[in-house]
Amino acid sequence: EQMERMMRVAQQSTASALSALASAVDTGVGEGPRIVVFNPLAWERDDVVHVPLGELGDIAPIAVEDDQGRRLPVQVLGDELVFVAKDIPSLGVRVYRPVSELADDGGAIVRADPQGNVLDNGVLRIRVHPASGALDQLVDLEAGRDLVEPKTGRGPEAKMDAGMLNRLQILWEQPHPMSAWNIGDITRVDHLITGAQVQVTEQGPVRGVVEVRRRFLNSSMRQRIVLYRGLRRIDFETEIDWHERGSARQDAPMLRVTFSPFLGYTRATFEVPFAGLERPADGREVPALRWADLSEDGYGVSLLNDGKYGHQAHGNTLGLTLLRASYEPDNNPDEGLHRFTYSLYPHPGDWREAGTDQRAAELNQPVQVVVTDGHAGPLQPGRSWLRCESAHARVSAVKLAEDQPEEGQAVIVRVYEAHGQETDARLLPGWPVTRAEEVDLVERPLADLAIEGDGVLLHLAPHEIRTVKLYTS
Repeated sequence: EQMERMMRVAQQSTASALSALASAVDTGVGEGPRIVVFNPLAWERDDVVHVPLGELGDIAPIAVEDDQGRRLPVQVLGDELVFVAKDIPSLGVRVYRPVSELADDGGAIVRADPQGNVLDNGVLRIRVHPASGALDQLVDLEAGRDLVEPKTGRGPEAKMDAGMLNRLQILWEQPHPMSAWNIGDITRVDHLITGAQVQVTEQGPVRGVVEVRRRFLNSSMRQRIVLYRGLRRIDFETEIDWHERGSARQDAPMLRVTFSPFLGYTRATFEVPFAGLERPADGREVPALRWADLSEDGYGVSLLNDGKYGHQAHGNTLGLTLLRASYEPDNNPDEGLHRFTYSLYPHPGDWREAGTDQRAAELNQPVQVVVTDGHAGPLQPGRSWLRCESAHARVSAVKLAEDQPEEGQAVIVRVYEAHGQETDARLLPGWPVTRAEEVDLVERPLADLAIEGDGVLLHLAPHEIRTVKLYTS
């Protein structure tokens, strides 16, 4: 009850803040609703926008037109309108207007083959195995890479498998003390390669979906495998009704998903606070935050998540623990309905070149949407409110300073180096800055910083965190 109350307060505060921001955005003159899309991250991005249809009134748009006059395709999914927004500026907004004209691309769609359970968005092509719900084909069309190991043999001797990407497993843990804190010895592993119900449920100009349903033990799962137009990311939107219980008298089940891409010699890297940490791919479960990655020289795959932190790498297999049946000290903490998303991000280059840390942040911090009317305002769409010029320096926090000057206002910006490589960075605020100083983590002053033109210059050592206080008159 306390958590529900806290969530309601947070949602109300967010909605109030977004409404105030939307009222200050110049959404343009004319009749009809406007869709204001906020980017809460400090880099430009393309990403998925969900708009409640009821907020658009009686309009049934064929496309949306952005503040630069580009028309983008839309897709109606139940009571939502969905589209992929382009070039949303760093900590800025784009404004969209529903229109009845066709999109600029002339009606291209995310292609789907319902007979073969295939989706193709022009960047990736996937095929879902009809019995397991795992991917038995994944082709990177842009890079010319097939990430499924070629089958050996011919005719009746041909090797077959039920898909090695998104393969679900039940691992049985031997009883052990404090089972919520430690993983016990594994007595056996059951691969869930039969019994799934698989079908294409959506295809259109914005996304295609293959839905997988299955029952196992006392639990059930519904999963939507989603491919969006133009995005190099496969989302696995998962809902599990979990009713497994462990005890000190019998082995306890644990649900894990694994991905075994066809790669050469790889390195396994896991996100820790403000960094990526390379670890041995020895099969042990290790903690990680929003992503883990397996990369060979020149190519790799990243596994992103929005709230599951137990990871494993064993050779070229990357795993993510989804649910457990621990029983001590809490005797039944996980039972019930769980909703979460994990995503596979195949990429040229290693995780640094591919911006894996940014893609994981985008999964965890989706764009924010407000439907409003056409009106004038001081905030211009398409402009960045704050950006950081550097390939691997990231803005992790923006807030009002605790101590404010007598005149004007002061804002705190926290920046860190993400790739373990020394770098120069330039902070570019979208408002006039009269003075900049470095402060420590509790905002005590350290030194003045140079302002050149409209930017603040910073030098960061590998994994360094720096905090900047920006003053405006």
